[in-house]
Amino acid sequence: MNQLDYLVFGSNGFLGSHILQQINTSPHSSLGVSRGGKDKEILEGEVYSNYSQEDLDLLLSHTKPKKILISIGISSINQAELHPDSRKEVESALLNIIKAVKKSSSESTVFLVSSAAVYGNSSNQALSEDDKLSPTSFYGEQKVIVERMFQKFAQINDLNLSIIRIFSVYGPKQKRHVVWDVFSQAKKQNEVVLAGSGKEIRDFIFVEELAKQIFELTLVKKHLPDVINLGTGHHVSICELSKKIITICDLTTKIFFSQRIDYKNPFSLYPDITRARNLGIVNSNAASLEVGLKITTSKWNNHEDFINS
Repeated sequence: MNQLDYLVFGSNGFLGSHILQQINTSPHSSLGVSRGGKDKEILEGEVYSNYSQEDLDLLLSHTKPKKILISIGISSINQAELHPDSRKEVESALLNIIKAVKKSSSESTVFLVSSAAVYGNSSNQALSEDDKLSPTSFYGEQKVIVERMFQKFAQINDLNLSIIRIFSVYGPKQKRHVVWDVFSQAKKQNEVVLAGSGKEIRDFIFVEELAKQIFELTLVKKHLPDVINLGTGHHVSICELSKKIITICDLTTKIFFSQRIDYKNPFSLYPDITRARNLGIVNSNAASLEVGLKITTSKWNNHEDFINS
């Protein structure tokens, strides 16, 4: 095989699958790496891996990718708490990837997808990449561990590494978090009660838009930032978001908030995207939220399996 342009780990996941699709619309060569499983289909352009050291060494020595995108990990705060052993599995898989890169593909540029959960509470201010990391959940703590593991390895081995911190991503394939919660409950009930006060602030980004930003980041020819926030640059309260979903779906459902605060979920979580804007990879506007919500809820409405989940 000739040298591959892109190798995408986690290509059967929510974000990873969209990243691979985005790359596949370009002339660049790519290969997705999927863990597979009973409910995971291996698609054309993907290979299965058990993320063992032997398997990864063979894969990277064969493909010699110019760029490696890593989008694997625990998918949510709840999963991190309910399945603590999964943290060890993820860290083991990521460590094996690092070792394989060092052994067989040390010239590759590595892009690691991380999470805004590493920041913790922001005191109602936009979060800068230089802000102190103070995660409030096991999920955030695990992301910090992984970031530091990759940073240390990159420093020791002179590896080109860029860590991508993503914020509140949503899309049709993601049946969790607040966008899905509001939609799924509002379709079945006249009144919906959500956790928190409704005043919590987030930057919501449609998964296809985020995948495009990530791909554009990989094309930047100037020096890449060690860490970069990606998002739309437009934040909204959970209350405002809920109202938008109800309006878009033409429902009369009333939304209430329990006022019960969960310390694991920061009150304010939205990014300072100055670095991304300076690189020219963020072109979002405030209307992009409505566009993404319309696409997402329309697909849910048109698929009975989404509604009945």
